[in-house]
Amino acid sequence: MRELRKRFDLFLKRHRVRRAVRSAISIVACVVVFATTYALVLPALTLETIADCGIEEHEHTEECYESILICGQEESEGHRHSDDCYEQRLVCGREVHIHSEDCYSHAEETPEEPADTEAEPEESAHVEAEPEEPADAAAEAEKTADAEAEQEDSADVEAKKEESAVVDANQEEAAHSDKEKTAEAAGQTPQTAAQEEVIPQLEKIDFAEYLTDETTVYYWNADEEDWERIHPDGEADPEEDVRLNPEQDILLHVGFKLPAGTLNATNAETAYTLPVLQNLTDREVDDNNADRNVIYYGTDRRSDRESAGRYEIKEERDGDATSRRLVITFGQDACAKNAEIEGYFEIRLQAGDLVNPDKPLELEHERITVS
Repeated sequence: MRELRKRFDLFLKRHRVRRAVRSAISIVACVVVFATTYALVLPALTLETIADCGIEEHEHTEECYESILICGQEESEGHRHSDDCYEQRLVCGREVHIHSEDCYSHAEETPEEPADTEAEPEESAHVEAEPEEPADAAAEAEKTADAEAEQEDSADVEAKKEESAVVDANQEEAAHSDKEKTAEAAGQTPQTAAQEEVIPQLEKIDFAEYLTDETTVYYWNADEEDWERIHPDGEADPEEDVRLNPEQDILLHVGFKLPAGTLNATNAETAYTLPVLQNLTDREVDDNNADRNVIYYGTDRRSDRESAGRYEIKEERDGDATSRRLVITFGQDACAKNAEIEGYFEIRLQAGDLVNPDKPLELEHERITVS
């Protein structure tokens, strides 16, 4: 009988040890589940955070530049293009911007720590009784151990469900808090912020209305090996007449100024009819569309080289007749400025294209003779 009691006590002792180990493992498992879930959720919360600056992050790469031929000469036996004949120009139409701490709101809400809902089940009191037979005592002890194990497993499942519910609630609260903070930083309520995200529909731009006196002609001065404006001061001198060879390369420099509020993403593309385009050869059209069709901010063609968009010379057919027009497309940065935009673009042609009697070039400030 004493031997049986010792074996029974040893069995209970081992059961308590196993139970303690099982409880410790359950606690560690819950901590691992919570930490893993939080680690997976954190990147999603970070991605949902909107920078308060409202500017898309961008760095210039090789794709942002194009190599532009600037020598103004055709390749021949007497002239071969070298690196000096090309210029790297920025054509992406965007500004460099890297988000810093100033681009985000510093106010952060720390979610409340979920209360520890895991509780140790009370240890059942064991009443030791002298079994009549050894086999009955061992069977009774085994049943008691199984019942306690089932009770512990049930408690673990409930604890995991509660922790999962807490994580979901924290994620939803954090997402809602980010939206509120973004709206507060802009001085808006969530309702007005949602309304202002809608871009107003603007009418298409009549480009001819916004041309400036900067619209002029440059010709290639072989002596100076540089492009020279027909009249540098913008005023034609009746005593001075610029004479050009019909095959001499020239640049039609088109300057424009768009008032603030004229441009956004809804009217970024517009068309402009320029009669002199009908005089260009197919090769001249292809050359301009290939690498000279950049629209720049500013007025100085030597220093202002930031891209605001692109133009393309397109042909349209109306029955048997064919006409050409400029299709001008402003970039994302220009559409988002909501400010006055002054810029220019250039079309390369030959002086002989100016004297086509059917499609003449009309400029107020220039006096040009082609002979």
